[in-house]
Amino acid sequence: LEKNQYYLPSQRDQFLHLPEMIIHYLVLYNIGMIARYETEWWYELLTQHVSDDYVLIRRFLEVTERKFPYYISNFLRQYL
Repeated sequence: LEKNQYYLPSQRDQFLHLPEMIIHYLVLYNIGMIARYETEWWYELLTQHVSDDYVLIRRFLEVTERKFPYYISNFLRQYL
């Protein structure tokens, strides 16, 4: 922090460990904020379908639609 530098750890086990369910939630939250506050860009993205962003967001939403309920049910079974 003192040097104002950023780095990526060279070893995978040194990365911040977040459950995949939390990562999906955070990305969904960010997509929601983009849709809410960047309405012109979002409208253009949804109507033109030509951007690489559209493909990535669409695929992420498809995967999350299948995975997220699974993660939630596992979480609830584990703690209830």
